[in-house]
Formats: sequence, C-alpha cells, structure tokens
Amino acid sequence: MTFDDGLAEHYRVVWPILRQYQAPAAFFPIGLPLAEKRMPLTHKLHILLSETPILDLIQQVRRFFGGRVHIDSERLINPKRRFDDVLTSNLKETLIALTVDERSRLIEGLFGQSHSSEQERELVKEFFMSAEELGELKANGMDIGSHTYGHLALDTLSRSEQLEEITRGREALCNALGCHPDMFVYPHGRYNANTLGIVKGLDFKL
Repeated sequence: MTFDDGLAEHYRVVWPILRQYQAPAAFFPIGLPLAEKRMPLTHKLHILLSETPILDLIQQVRRFFGGRVHIDSERLINPKRRFDDVLTSNLKETLIALTVDERSRLIEGLFGQSHSSEQERELVKEFFMSAEELGELKANGMDIGSHTYGHLALDTLSRSEQLEEITRGREALCNALGCHPDMFVYPHGRYNANTLGIVKGLDFKL
C-alpha cells in the first residue's frame, strides 16, 4: 500500500491500522510543508474548493485571466478525473495546464485573500505529517519515498525545473529524516521523457 503527500490523516488514521495488522506500507511526503511549513498549490486549491462554491471560484478564475481561460461545463476533459464533478475536474485540469507562474499567481492570490501566513502555517500542521511523525513511521519499518518539493505536474515543467523540483524534494526528506530516499512517485501521475531521465540519473530504484 502507498500513501502520497504526507498527509496528517495517514498518521492519525492509517498508521494505527497498519500497526494493528502489522502491515507494511510506503509513504511519499511532499518537501514544501516539511521544509517551509507552506501549503503546496494543489492543496491550497483543495482548500479553496472546500470554502467556495465551484461556480463562484470559476468566475474568479475567469476574472483573473480576463476571460482568456474557458472551463467546459459539459464534457469531461480528462476521463481519469472521474472522482470529481465535471466542473471541478475541468477546473483542475485547466489550471494544471497553465504555466507554473500563472498557476501560482492565481492560486496564491485567491488563497491570500482569505488566509494569512500564520493561518497557512496552522493549516500545514493540520493537513501534513511532521518530521517527528514521519520519523516514527520510518523507525517502525515503513518505507519513506520522495514526491517532489511542491507537488507540481512534472510534465508541465522544463527539464531544469523538473530537476530542481525532484532534487529539492529529496533534500527536504534527507534534512527532516536523515535518510536518502530511493523511491519516487510522480505528482498527479504525470511525467515525460525528461522526468524518466532525471530519476534514473539520481539513482532512484523504484
């Protein structure tokens, strides 16, 4: 079993069950919450979606881009996003196709309207495992792998940007746990030939 992102519920809910049944698992935390106590863009979007009606959020996105961004309300863009309604699915798929700068300016801007830096740090404590909690998992035989630094879709980045995302993610884990992870999971399940070359060159085994 594998669990991505290093979410707090994996420690609070999943870990006691694994311990009870002596079941092995692998966890793949994101580097940014560990290193900087900041929320990745993906999770900030999830919070915005939980606080704002989807139609209102889409209107804010359209205003931000001056109507340049269109979000289809009828046809599912990516059939793999089958666990969301059409609007939510297509909003996520549309935003992930933007440049990192565009996506960051949009999500950080919307998130910053209703959340202070201190509130963001508190949300990190609520949503993500601490280094101590990850250390407990590792000490009890769970595998800890890398999941990049900021959970960006790697196939939307240049090779140099991908390399930075992947190496910084592994460094954050090394600094937090004193280990050198040799397993890697692609955020959003997305990658390209550059990604494969990078993870091979960095000696990830799995």
